[in-house]
Amino acid sequence: MNYLIVPPPAELAPYVKYFGGYKMDHIHQNLQISTLVNDASCFVVQHDNGRSAMMEGGQFIPFSMLYGMSTASKSNVPVSGFSAVAAVFHPHGIYELFGIDASELTDQEIFLDDFAGWNITNHIISTPDLQQQVNILFDFLRARLKHTHGTDLLVKDSVLKIQQSKGILNVRDLVSYYNTSERKLQRRYKQTIGVSPRHFVKITHFREAMSLLKIQILN
Repeated sequence: MNYLIVPPPAELAPYVKYFGGYKMDHIHQNLQISTLVNDASCFVVQHDNGRSAMMEGGQFIPFSMLYGMSTASKSNVPVSGFSAVAAVFHPHGIYELFGIDASELTDQEIFLDDFAGWNITNHIISTPDLQQQVNILFDFLRARLKHTHGTDLLVKDSVLKIQQSKGILNVRDLVSYYNTSERKLQRRYKQTIGVSPRHFVKITHFREAMSLLKIQILN
């Protein structure tokens, strides 16, 4: 089993939390890969020697998928050893890099090659080294920097405040601080990150609770 976590280069850091790679030659019986409620979107390329290695709902999923923010847990079942690389975005990263209304991707996924305009899947599948696969993702996203969409500074700043408060900040406080209405704030949040500000507060609070639980278990 091999894995790596790679911080983004400086020019991608405003959009990407981190890049990751994972390779498992053999799997344990009944292994499931579960995704909890999450405040990040991502894209993932997975395969086993040129074949999809993951099933969801009894069906093989495509090699490469662009995932929106998750508001419910889901599970994928690997049917063999597999290799996977991913780019995990900040909540606003998909909207800023690709110009997609983030609400259209919430709890959804799309086939990355259809969206990307070039066959990134084959580039990665034909490259055996995990770091080189991550480098391909670097190059793909660097190319997107030429076509970035405007940043909603209000949403970006308020997301940071919610995260720094660990999900305790009240939406009414945001409305007052930014001198806006909750309706306008909700519209901008859904477009930029995919969920309402109230829902994002709940997600952030949930993730903080899970982090504290993990620390208690480890101790």
